[in-house]
Amino acid sequence: MSQNFHFPAFHQGHPEPRAAEKEHVINTHGVARSDPYYWMRERDDVAVKEYLEAENAYLEKAVAPAKQQIDSLFEEMKERLPGADESVPVLMRGYYYYRRFEEGQDFPLICRKKASLEAAEEILIDGNREAAGHDFFDLGEVAVSDDGTHVAWTVDIVGRRQFELRVREIASQNNISLSLGGLSTDVCWLADNQSVCCVRNDPQTLRSCDVISTTMGDPDSQKQPRVLFHEPDESFHLSVQRSRCREFVQIECHSTLTSETLLMDSRGKGEPQSLVQRERGHLYDAVIAPRNMVFLRSNKGATDFRLVRCDRERTMCFEEWEEIVSHVPGELLVDFEVFADHLAVVRRKSGVDRVIVSDWKGEKGRQIVFDEVAHCASLGSNPEVDQTQLRLHYSSMTTPPTTLDVDLQSLQREVKKVQKVGGGFQSGNYGSERIFARARDGQAIAISLVYRKDLFERRGTAPVLLYGYGSYGISIPPSFSSSRLSLVDRGFVFAIAHIRGSETFGRTWYEDGKLFRKKNTFNDFIDCGEHLIEHLYARPGGLYAMGGSAGGLLMGAVMNERPALFAGVLAGVPFVDVVTTMLDDTIPLTTFEYDEWGNPQEEEAFHYMLSYSPYDQVSAQAYPPLLIVSGFHDSQVQYWEPAKWIAKLRKVKEAQKSRGPLLMKMDMSAGHGGQSGRYKALKDLALEYGFLLSLEYGKASQ
Repeated sequence: MSQNFHFPAFHQGHPEPRAAEKEHVINTHGVARSDPYYWMRERDDVAVKEYLEAENAYLEKAVAPAKQQIDSLFEEMKERLPGADESVPVLMRGYYYYRRFEEGQDFPLICRKKASLEAAEEILIDGNREAAGHDFFDLGEVAVSDDGTHVAWTVDIVGRRQFELRVREIASQNNISLSLGGLSTDVCWLADNQSVCCVRNDPQTLRSCDVISTTMGDPDSQKQPRVLFHEPDESFHLSVQRSRCREFVQIECHSTLTSETLLMDSRGKGEPQSLVQRERGHLYDAVIAPRNMVFLRSNKGATDFRLVRCDRERTMCFEEWEEIVSHVPGELLVDFEVFADHLAVVRRKSGVDRVIVSDWKGEKGRQIVFDEVAHCASLGSNPEVDQTQLRLHYSSMTTPPTTLDVDLQSLQREVKKVQKVGGGFQSGNYGSERIFARARDGQAIAISLVYRKDLFERRGTAPVLLYGYGSYGISIPPSFSSSRLSLVDRGFVFAIAHIRGSETFGRTWYEDGKLFRKKNTFNDFIDCGEHLIEHLYARPGGLYAMGGSAGGLLMGAVMNERPALFAGVLAGVPFVDVVTTMLDDTIPLTTFEYDEWGNPQEEEAFHYMLSYSPYDQVSAQAYPPLLIVSGFHDSQVQYWEPAKWIAKLRKVKEAQKSRGPLLMKMDMSAGHGGQSGRYKALKDLALEYGFLLSLEYGKASQ
C-alpha cells in the first residue's frame, strides 16, 4: 500500500542536542539511582530553558523537509471543522443557553435567549475577546446567578490549570472588580445572587483544598474570601456545585478510592454537613432531588455500583436505603439522571454503554437501542427535573457527534444536531470493527478499529496506529474524530486498545491494571499489537503506538519491553519518571495518587514501580523513532519528565543502531492540554501525524 502515498522524511543529519550531566544520586531502600539530569527541575535556570529551546530548534530542522505537508495536514483538519458552529440550546431557569463559534474563530461565545429561541441573543462571554493578548487561554466553568443578572466564570491564561475568577453584570456588560486566582475550574453562585463559590488550590502542590466564597461589593471578602470548607487530607481534592434541587451548595471530596459529599445551605449559612461520611473504599455520587430525596450511585457492597434512594435526613442509615438499580457484577453503572417522573441510567455491559429509561410506577427499564455495536452514548445536559425530554449525545468511529432528544415516555427520538464535517466527508466510506485479542493471561482485550473501506483489506499490508491509555479507570470510547480522518484517508488503520486500568469491562478491569497489577496494562497493549499483526490487520514493521499523560507512561513502558514491535511512537505529556515523582510529595498530584500507582516510600511498592518506570528502565537497545509533545507549564506531568527522558534516550542511542529520530516539542506557552483554541490544538496533531507519515511513506533523508 505504501507505494500509493508519499510524504517527505524528516531530516536526521543535524547534530542532536546533548544535555549536560550533573552528578545526582537518589538513595531509597538501599538502592542508589544515578540521575544526571535531575538539574532540569530548576524551572528558572537559564540552562534548562536553553536546553529546551535547543530541542525545539532541532525539531524544526528535522521537520523542515515536510513542513509544507504538515501545514497542509493542519489546513485539512481545520477544513473539516465547521467554520461557524452552535450547540443545541439547553433550557434552564427560563433561558435557553448555548455556545457558538463564529467563522474562523478559536474560542466560543457563551450566549442565551430568554424564554424563546426567537428572542434576542445576549452574549454573556466572548471567548475570543477574553483571549486577546494571551498566548494561552482556557475558559473553565461558567455559572449564571439565580436571578439571571450576573455571570461568573474561570479562566486560565498560563496553561498550568491555575484559574482566575471573573464576574460580569450581564445587562451592562460591566466586569466586577475581583482579584482571585490560584483556583480550580469550579464556580457556582449562592442564592443571595451576590456571592460566588469557587475552589482554591494549594499554591505549591496545586491540590484543590479550600471551598471559598467572595461577595460582590464587599472589598474585605475579596481580599480575604470566606473559607466554607478546608480539606486537610492530602489524598483528597475538592469540587463544588449547586445541588440539582438548588437548595444546597454541594461540596464533593474525592480520592482514588473514597468520596464524600457535604451539603450546606444555598445561602452559605451554617457549616457543611456530611451526607454519607467518608469510609475508605466507599465511592458514591449524590443527586439531591426535590422533596428531600437523595439518590446515590454507590459501590458499598457493589463493586460495579448500584443506585439507591433515601430521605436526606436518613442517608447514613444504610438499612433504609431503597435499591432502585441493583448491582450486576461486571456491568458498570456509569451515570444516572433523575426526573420528576422518570429515571435514566447508563450501564456499561461487555464494554458498550447502554442508556435505559424507566418511570417511578414500577415500569421495567427500556433500553434506547442504537444500531452500531461499537458506539458511545452518554447523558447530555438535563438541568430541569420537570423536563420530559432526555438529552443524549451519540457517536461512533464512523458517525459524527449527534445530539438527540428522547421522549421519556414514548422513547421517540429527535435528532437535534449532527456535527458537520467538511472536506467531503461521507460516513459510508469508512468501516469500523470491534475485535478481541487474547492477552497472555487469557483475558480477552477489546480493540476498536476504523479504516477507509477502499484502502483496507485484511492482508497484513496496512500501517496501524494503536492508541492506549489504561489508568485511573478512564475508558477511551470508540468515538468520532474528524482530525483522525487525515491519517485514515492515507491508508492507516486507527485502533484503540481497551486495556486494563480502564473501566471498559467494569471496576475489576480497572483494579487489574493498577498498583501491583500495573504491568497488565503494558502487557495488554503489547498483546493487542501482536494480535493485529498476527491476524493481518497490521503490516509487520508497520505498527505504531500513541498515548498521552498516563498513556505516555504506557508508551515508555512498552518501548522498553518490546522496542522492535513498534515502527514509531507518539508520546504526549508523558508521565515517565514514576518513582522520583512519586517520592516527592511537593509535586502537584503526588499525594492523592498513591492509591493508583503505590507509595514508593514503602519498599515493596518502590521495587515494583522501579521495575517498570520508563525513565529508570531505559537501556542500550534499538528504540523505535519517537516524537514527544509536551508543555512547559504542565501542572500534571512536569516538563522535566519528558526532557530528562529524551536526554537519557539520546545518551543510550550512541550505543545502539539508530532506527530513526528521537524528537521533542516543548511548547513554552502551554500546559497539560497542549495549545488552546479549537484550531491551535490541531497544529500539534498535524505534527504528530506528519511524523507517522514520514516514517511510513518517506524516503530516507540524505
